[in-house]
Amino acid sequence: MSFSSRLSVIGNSVLLAALLVLAHGLLKWVAQHPADNYFALLIAYWPIVAISIGLYGFVFFYYAHLLKRLDITQLYPAYTGLSIVFLMMVGAMVFGEKVSPVEIIGCIMIIGGIFLVSK
Repeated sequence: MSFSSRLSVIGNSVLLAALLVLAHGLLKWVAQHPADNYFALLIAYWPIVAISIGLYGFVFFYYAHLLKRLDITQLYPAYTGLSIVFLMMVGAMVFGEKVSPVEIIGCIMIIGGIFLVSK
């Protein structure tokens, strides 16, 4: 794989993962608000939910578009692996979730795996 192709895979994977994590983060933020039931919560925060769903849709179609020119064996591992790492970071930094040493080691291994797969 050429350097420019590898750079394209990593760059697009970062974009896909960031957008997916943003969508998940928005839904997590909505879910943390008090409500009588989940339907009431979705109605009360429908603009945020709609943005999140829109982001999911964009990620889906952008990913499908990328598959026309990039190898799935390169793109999918990088995109999903970075999503996991970014989600853990957002969970810890934005939502105050605890991250264990084992989870940190797992993220380091995921990043290492991304580099190995993209060679």
